[in-house]
Amino acid sequence: MRYSHCIILAVQLELLLELSVVKEKYARFHSENELKESLACKGYSCFSWHDGPGAYYSPLKHVHDEFIFVFSGSIVFDIYGQKYCLTPGYMLVLPSNTVHLASKF
Repeated sequence: MRYSHCIILAVQLELLLELSVVKEKYARFHSENELKESLACKGYSCFSWHDGPGAYYSPLKHVHDEFIFVFSGSIVFDIYGQKYCLTPGYMLVLPSNTVHLASKF
């Protein structure tokens, strides 16, 4: 299966965060592993998430804070009716217990 995008999900616990989008800060990385290694050095627990065209994730929430980095492709997160389109180099800061859904367009 050919994946349409690569998302790297990083988790840290016990932070007090606000929802935000950081644009293009992480675009300088040339590979998934390079980005994951950089995040691991900063104390993040990381894993890659790949899916194909038309993927949809029903509303959900997590008990931990998430930092969602887009390495390739694009994905749209819907958070309380606000849409956030993420493309390569973008990071979404998603505080714990934030209800969200996502879709690949």
